[in-house]
Formats: sequence, structure tokens, C-alpha cells
Amino acid sequence: MRTAEDGWLLPAWEMGSLAPPVARGAVLAHVMGVTATLDDALDLPLDALAVALARNYAEQFADNAAGTLACPGCGEVLDVEVPVALVATAGASDESVVTTPGGQTVRLRVPSTRDVLAATDDIDVAAALLARAIVADEEPVDDGGERALSAADRAALESALDSMAGAAAVSVRADCPLCATTVSASRRWATTSSA
Repeated sequence: MRTAEDGWLLPAWEMGSLAPPVARGAVLAHVMGVTATLDDALDLPLDALAVALARNYAEQFADNAAGTLACPGCGEVLDVEVPVALVATAGASDESVVTTPGGQTVRLRVPSTRDVLAATDDIDVAAALLARAIVADEEPVDDGGERALSAADRAALESALDSMAGAAAVSVRADCPLCATTVSASRRWATTSSA
């Protein structure tokens, strides 16, 4: 893996600024030498990608990354720290076998950046991402009618997929000192939510 002294930071910034936001982590991983090719980085499971990026950040810069959250209650900008050294120690998820409420046995894998990029072109991003995470005979199953899922089955599979997120699902919480609102943000798969 390259170090900051190798001069990868500026090229990573430049390449990342040209990539779709969801692909910037994969671009960064490739530029800093985690993978031999960008294709390899795009195909890394998201939890493994997050661990590699966190490990590199912690080794080269600091155990915590500084960030900010905006309080929805009063607009105050809160300083927060993300414990990247802790994220760097997270394990990667293996495939998971789930039995749905409808009795289907489904094998899931952690999505990759390539999966997220493909899913974001779909009208129902969550369904497209789930379809890409379902594994059958080592290939993702196309959701085009090959596997009928009830709403309860889909919810169970989405919940199982969320539980596999590992390091790819970082959450940060802070209490606003001005209005006492609890502010949180999490980064999961293809979506960002704040509450």
C-alpha cells in the first residue's frame, strides 16, 4: 500500500472528483494501492473497501477523522469525530444464508461499488441492490421475475443485508449544545440518511 509520501493524495483527489460520489472510495482505494486495478476496487465488497480505507487513513493520518453535522433543530454546525481506527479493525462479512418468512432460502453477499453504481440507475434502488446481492450458483440473480419475493421476504432480506454492512455502515451521533437535539447520520450502501 502506498503512503502519503508517495504522492498519491493529489492524484486521488483529482481522480475522485471526476468519479460519481459513490465510486470515490473505490477510486481512492485503487490510487493508494489497495488493489492493482480500478476494476478490482469496484468489485471489492463494500465492507472490505471501508476497512481498507479506514486502515490506510488510521495508519497515515490519525485514529479519528474530523467531520461536521448540521443540527436540524437549530442549524448549528457540530464538530464530530469518526473513529476510523475502530472501523479499520472490523471484520468483513461472508455470505449469509437467510430463510425468508415465505420459506425461501436465499444466499446474500455484500454488495460492491459496482453493484451500487448499477443499482442507482434503477427506479427502485433498494430492490435493484438487493437483486444484485442475491447469489445463485455464484452469479447474482436478475430480479426480472426469476425470484418472486413477497413484501415480508424482501423486508427480511433487506434487514439481513443491512446486518452484513459491517464497516460500510458507519453511524455518528452528537447532542447539540444549543438546543439539545440528538443529531445522527449514517452512511449505508447507496443511501445516506440523517435523523
